[in-house]
Amino acid sequence: MSYAGRTRAKIFFNLTFLAVAFCICGFVAYSLLRDRGPDVTINADFQQQLLEKIRNAKPGARIDVPAGKFELSTNLLLRTEGVTLAGAGADRTYLSFLAMEGKQPAIQVDADGITVSGLNLLDVPSSAILISTSNDILVQDIETNAPTTSRERLALSYGVVVRRSSNVLLRHNSLLASRNSGVLVLDSDDVMIKDNQLKTNTIGLQLVSSRSVDVLSNNISYNSMGVLISESPAEASKPAKNTRLLKNTVTFNNRNNMFSSAEIAQLVFAGVGLQIVGVDKVEVVDNVFRRNDASNIVVFSNDTSNFPELIAFDPYAEGIYIANNALSESGMAPGNLATWRGITLNLPYPDVLYDGVIAPTNADSINRKNARARVCVSNNKKPEPRIVNLDLDNYFGGRSRLIDRITCSHRRLPATMLTPRLIDAALG
Repeated sequence: MSYAGRTRAKIFFNLTFLAVAFCICGFVAYSLLRDRGPDVTINADFQQQLLEKIRNAKPGARIDVPAGKFELSTNLLLRTEGVTLAGAGADRTYLSFLAMEGKQPAIQVDADGITVSGLNLLDVPSSAILISTSNDILVQDIETNAPTTSRERLALSYGVVVRRSSNVLLRHNSLLASRNSGVLVLDSDDVMIKDNQLKTNTIGLQLVSSRSVDVLSNNISYNSMGVLISESPAEASKPAKNTRLLKNTVTFNNRNNMFSSAEIAQLVFAGVGLQIVGVDKVEVVDNVFRRNDASNIVVFSNDTSNFPELIAFDPYAEGIYIANNALSESGMAPGNLATWRGITLNLPYPDVLYDGVIAPTNADSINRKNARARVCVSNNKKPEPRIVNLDLDNYFGGRSRLIDRITCSHRRLPATMLTPRLIDAALG
């Protein structure tokens, strides 16, 4: 090749190399910028203007938060009836609470008829949203995630907390990375949790002493435990009843238990899809439970010997109906469930594990007069789930003989009744 030819080839090679390098660097830079979201908007007036809008809002007012990422040093208190706080979408409006001191919730709802939507809540030091003693509340298109900083105080405790409230709809939210629960519902009535992503929390969904709760079509995966339904007489006015879990996907809930409460941590068995503890009237129908390494579903009575305060409510799990579910691939790594009350079972652990403890008043629970108190497991999808009744009342004596006692059915529970506007939102 001539000198001129070699020169042209060298120039062509160098230009090609530079072009490829430029494309690669541009792609990497784009990916980094895309992944971290928009830069923080430095606007000294933004927080003051937003707080003034909230304080001065008339009943029924709408407060829009524009797209962008904004840093706040205080939480937002919604105390005017009927107010809507709306961002441009959880993928467009970011509120960072990195500068906020203390352990307040990022957004606190203390009035009826409130709507919170379209926000991504970052660096929250406590709960992202607290709904307290309120009625007719809609929370949708909210996202929480792991802190963007390693500062220990920024450990998100809960995604959404519903406390002593009624008529609440949580819909289309992505609640991730809480060290306690993605959603906690405490001593509340008429709550619907629908079409949410509850992932990478210690507990995906925690229902405590609440009545008439519908859990519909959620993805509850990659937590320590998927769902925990339990009682807490110290914090609730009445015991739980009428909980329905329908058409949910509950899979791969095997993370380490990082729950901050020592008492609750004893109830949280990593690797369990659904745990029902001392609660009555729970319907578990048409769900998918898969790859929860300890057990897909566990039904226990309350341990009143270690927690005597639980005697205040009926400590027995009664009126439980588990039917038409797909239960598979569980039980190969039972973890601390294997040490509970001296359980000794071969691997794999069962898809449904029931302690067999029956209230003394219902001891003859196979009789018709006590049929409503039974735990019933029937008509689940092929392959047939593995079921064990531990028969703890008889010191494990009837473990291999009592499956027929839980092969039964219950009358279906009524649906949660919400306000008209929440019904419209749930169907939208």
